[in-house]
Amino acid sequence: MQGRLLILDPVLTNRILLNAVLEPACYQVDQAATIRAILAGEDRGPRRDAVLLNAAHALFVAARTKSAIEGWDLAASVIDDGLAKSKLAELTDD
Repeated sequence: MQGRLLILDPVLTNRILLNAVLEPACYQVDQAATIRAILAGEDRGPRRDAVLLNAAHALFVAARTKSAIEGWDLAASVIDDGLAKSKLAELTDD
């Protein structure tokens, strides 16, 4: 999801400020949609792999698993079983 908003305004600084405010908001919406797609099992591509890789190493470093491979498997099962999606819904009141 990408869009541009152009406001015809005689003061250039207002346009720059508006752009600076809107860009992060669009990025956050994109990121939220991506995470929801991964947790719903709709995105099983490289974005999911990146999430699993990050979770795998976080679980290993936190001593929750004995290896990053074990962490990958645990993270994948939490996503595949719907537990991660349920937790997100609980935390966001969805």
